[in-house]
Amino acid sequence: MPAGQLIADRYRLDELIGAGGMGEVWRAFDTGLHRDVAIKLLYRSGFESAEAAHARFVREAQAVARIRHPGIAVLHDFGEDPGPDGRSYLVMEYVEGRPLSAVLADGPLPPDTAMRLCADVADALATAHSAGVIHRDIKPANIIVGTDTRPRLVDFGIALLPDETALTGPDVRLGTLTYASPEQIDGEPLTPASDLYSLGVVAYECLSGEPPFTGPSLSPVVHGHLHKPPPELPSDVPAGARNAVMRALEKDPARRWRDAADLAAACRGDAPDEETTLPLGPPPASARNARRRTLLAAAIATPIAAGATALTLWLNQHRDTDTDPPETAITTVRHDGLVIAAHDEPIEAIVALPGENGPVAYTAAGTQLRQWNLADGAALGAAETEHPVTALLLAPAPGGGERVIAVDRASGVYVADTAAEFTRIGTGAFDAIAAVYAPHQRDQSTLLTAMTPMGCATVDLDTGAAGQGMIFQPGFIDHAVLAPNRGELAVAHAEPDGAVALHHPADGSVVGRVPPHPDWDPETARTGGLWFTEGDGRSPRGHVYNETDQRFYQVDLWTYEAIGAPVALGPVGSVHDLRLLPDGSILTIEDGHATLTSTETGARVRLTAAGDPEPVALASLLTPDSRIALTGYADGTVRTWQLD
Repeated sequence: MPAGQLIADRYRLDELIGAGGMGEVWRAFDTGLHRDVAIKLLYRSGFESAEAAHARFVREAQAVARIRHPGIAVLHDFGEDPGPDGRSYLVMEYVEGRPLSAVLADGPLPPDTAMRLCADVADALATAHSAGVIHRDIKPANIIVGTDTRPRLVDFGIALLPDETALTGPDVRLGTLTYASPEQIDGEPLTPASDLYSLGVVAYECLSGEPPFTGPSLSPVVHGHLHKPPPELPSDVPAGARNAVMRALEKDPARRWRDAADLAAACRGDAPDEETTLPLGPPPASARNARRRTLLAAAIATPIAAGATALTLWLNQHRDTDTDPPETAITTVRHDGLVIAAHDEPIEAIVALPGENGPVAYTAAGTQLRQWNLADGAALGAAETEHPVTALLLAPAPGGGERVIAVDRASGVYVADTAAEFTRIGTGAFDAIAAVYAPHQRDQSTLLTAMTPMGCATVDLDTGAAGQGMIFQPGFIDHAVLAPNRGELAVAHAEPDGAVALHHPADGSVVGRVPPHPDWDPETARTGGLWFTEGDGRSPRGHVYNETDQRFYQVDLWTYEAIGAPVALGPVGSVHDLRLLPDGSILTIEDGHATLTSTETGARVRLTAAGDPEPVALASLLTPDSRIALTGYADGTVRTWQLD
């Protein structure tokens, strides 16, 4: 929509402030009252149906209309533009300033500044909660720091109102998972304590410069919120501020501050003197659902192994289905002695690929991208991204071979056609945090499809054009992966009866169905996750995990037939990252160790030894000339392992 256009014959659009997958925010001029305003315009298409998107706008208007507080931007008007586009709009108070996310891009705040700001936001939340409104999407981008240094809370688009009791239907967003509470991730009913946790994450980032839980994919973020204590804050953070933040970040809502007013007081150094009395009885939902969470983290981490996934999706479009797979089972793992001091901060992502003079690797840490020769560890190139990188993967190059793709935390997509030159070709394509990515071919174009908790989105790797596709029901992503389906990309979903349904990523239509494995017992079996492997001449295989007997049931995603007997692997631990190798082995970071597990025998080999730093990222390269696993560590180093 061009600048200068009138909305509702009254509001002149002057400057685009921001845009995402759902809409745009403009600085506009109210020609009736002669004042600047902020106007939020809804896109006419996206993950939501038109009716649901309009209902979400109405919900936001209703939520803000209930609240009067200087820390919450005032609602002036709401309606639908009578013009040909017919877009819904919200007119809000215009706050001169910057989003807190932009402020934090310059580095952490002094502790006293951070605590004053968070206390003011907590005051605003206290008023919202007293009106029965739970925000559900507290994050730095939704806090505007005015020129008067006072914060204003904005974007109540997914707020929970008093007459709403649960998240229902396919059009509900979970918010931003980097700042989501454990119970929000788990899909539990939310209370105001969820907002306190999210504000605790914001406060932590204000003090340290980054959120407590980050990583190259959704898996480590989810795993951190559900299972890990927050890392220690910097040593210069006063004890009172440390106590305010860490108590807000308790996994159990009952252990957090009693309400937003108490959190505000704690941020101001006047914490209430009280004992927290925990209820007796069954553990909270956050503990009861630990098992389900572990499997969710494993399932959504799986297809990030783009080094194998992208290449085989490209090659197998013309696969000979009669070809027998070669014997490629990995039997031993040995460290080859190569340790690369790649970065000064934890590794976020790694990818490996063949090079002209042997295998090479790309590593990412923060905004730094670097290329390495895996024969001797020599540096080959470096590049910088605008925002921290969250994923590295491989995609087919126009002239043959492969190219490296990087995705940053703001959904910016970068393409490397040479060793050290990354071109930013798209931004904001994925409105929510993507769980998995898969490059693939469609209609002569190379696309990057991402699967988020809301649905699928794509970006054209040659033009940067973005598109949106299949909408997910809540919880659908827990048992879904992006997988090949006879030369095309599909969203594979493990059904409760053990079958695997294959959906078209653009419209969600069912394009295939793999029946349950013959050994699947419908009376007792419980679907716990879905993984897939592909490569070395094999058909792509789906691995459906049965929580009841802790076995994997393998099915062929090309012939739609069962493969062999179920494999017993025992319980899956706390998975931080996971790669499925073409021979069916599982490469994981599990319970603080990198481990290779055979899906044929269940045998496990640990890739880390006592005294090693904490592993945080994985990659692999399996070609006729190279069979390598790479582990990235919290100290910024990378180690290589030979897979024999």
